[in-house]
Amino acid sequence: MSLALSTVIGAQDTSQKPKSIPPRVFFHSRGESTNRPFIETWKEGDTTFFFDAKSNKSYSLAYNAITETSTHPPALVTDWKGALKFRRGAWWFLQFERGNRPENQLSSLFRYDLVSKSWNLSHQFDVRVSNFEVLDANRILLLGLFEPAKRGYFLGGVVSGDSSTISFLNEAPIQKRFPELIWKSCVTSIDGRMAYVYFPLSGHIYGYDLDSHSLREFRVPWSLLSDESIGNEIETAEMAGKKDCFISAVGHPGASNCYFLPLPGGQMAFIYKVLDEEEEKRTAFSDGTRPEIEKVGSIMLIPDDPNLVVELTPPSQKALEQWCWSSTGNRLVPMKQLKKIPEKKAAPKKSLKIP
Repeated sequence: MSLALSTVIGAQDTSQKPKSIPPRVFFHSRGESTNRPFIETWKEGDTTFFFDAKSNKSYSLAYNAITETSTHPPALVTDWKGALKFRRGAWWFLQFERGNRPENQLSSLFRYDLVSKSWNLSHQFDVRVSNFEVLDANRILLLGLFEPAKRGYFLGGVVSGDSSTISFLNEAPIQKRFPELIWKSCVTSIDGRMAYVYFPLSGHIYGYDLDSHSLREFRVPWSLLSDESIGNEIETAEMAGKKDCFISAVGHPGASNCYFLPLPGGQMAFIYKVLDEEEEKRTAFSDGTRPEIEKVGSIMLIPDDPNLVVELTPPSQKALEQWCWSSTGNRLVPMKQLKKIPEKKAAPKKSLKIP
């Protein structure tokens, strides 16, 4: 598992003149700083879909059997950077920014047309968007928004029809301390009940209820970052006369080290790999350094009780792998365990010659 180090020069609180030179701020996180999960999953109807970006292979799970599908992503424009998804029978691409100039750091959403074999512009936004989910034929959920006019950050917003006007949802809980970094990366999933989003740096998981059109926060088994916690770390480093301040998010699963997994009954699993900090403390070396020990965990997100943390038993607690839910075993199992074996065509029978 890789260690990511993000640097922000100086503390951002400019409301008061600092008494001393503020320290440089570094964020320690795990995994790659991308919007791509370990494997992407979502559910439509009774079928759960999987897309492995590394192999460009897609799978579907129905009736407790996994089959490889013929759905493969089309080619993208060379300089495009963003989030690619297959939803409701079509490929979608969110271009994070239209250019490098400040006025062009806004997002656009494209949909692939199978007939013309080209990407067509679906929506052009006046905000920067970190990720998205297609809710239905008429609505799209945007996640991790920066609104330049108000200089504000929002957890999400919804657009309907052909309009690019956004109905903003809750403001992001971190607004003062490096929000441009905190809300820039997230991973998502959706089922028939909720759309889910996880922000790796802050550690928050939220769900958007498709019926009530509201967000709710899920409790997680790790500590969350906040404006207050980040500010306290900076203040402590400044009072100690340190030139550098390190904000740790290594207890949060990195974007590339986690994924959502739809479960039966309208529940959602969140599967992840993190540092086992408690085990590292117990096995620390005599010089104070620690070995890198990782663990794999899984929790069930329950929409009716978001404060309840239910732990699931993963097939492996050491290696993060592609898993799915077995309805017959009522547990997590490796995907390969439920993959259908292609049927071999029977050889034609040879006609018997009567002498």
